[in-house]
Parts: sequence; C-alpha cells; structure tokens
Amino acid sequence: MNKRDRLLSNQLVALKENGWVVNQEDAVRFNSGSESLKHLHAKTVTAKVLKDQGYRVDTEVTMPDGEVDVLGYSEQDMIVVECESNPDSNTFSSKLNRYVHDQPPREMFWIDVDAVPGNIGEAYDHITAELFE
Repeated sequence: MNKRDRLLSNQLVALKENGWVVNQEDAVRFNSGSESLKHLHAKTVTAKVLKDQGYRVDTEVTMPDGEVDVLGYSEQDMIVVECESNPDSNTFSSKLNRYVHDQPPREMFWIDVDAVPGNIGEAYDHITAELFE
C-alpha cells in the first residue's frame, strides 16, 4: 500500500469509527426520499467539482445523526457539502453541529440549489466558486 492509499484508508477508518457508512468511492446516488431535479443537479455537479479538485466523493452518506448530501475526502482533507433549497441559519447550524462538530469532516459547505444555474458549465463554475474561492 502506498502512502496515498494509506492516508485515504485512514480517512475511511476515521469515518467508520464514528459510525459513517461510506459505500463507494466516487459515487452519486439518489437520496432516500423524494429528490428534486434541482437538488440532483447541484449534488452531481458538486461531486464532479470535488472529484476534479482531487477528492474522492460519495453522496447520501449515512452517519449517526443523518445523511449528508456529498462527502469529499482526500489524503489530507474531508468536507461535507449540503445542497439545500431556501437554506436558513437554523438548518445550517443544526447540520453543522451534527455533521462536523466532533466528527471527522473539517468543514461543511452550503450550496443553495435555487442559485445554481441550469447550464451545466455555469453550474460547475458557480459551485467551484462557492467551494474554493
């Protein structure tokens, strides 16, 4: 096992030790309820942006206090991205407390699905700016 694989394995072990279920790497799945096309669009583009930035990605990842939309992890980093319509500060705070505080991810980002352009290229640029600029 090379250093990169060992570091990625350590990330997955940390998640599993905290009750996270990461089923596959680089996978996009539908959520367990009804999912709008806007939500699926934002989630899929988010996964592509993260993959292009060197992250492994999984979506609809089950953890003890819920299900995260997108999990991105690399050798040195781990983040959660939530795609929401009409996000409000109470929902953000609740998810931040459940998904990041005392959990392996270092940060949670918020994508407002209503602000994501319908054009795939524009959506890619918009989400890249939200996550990395």
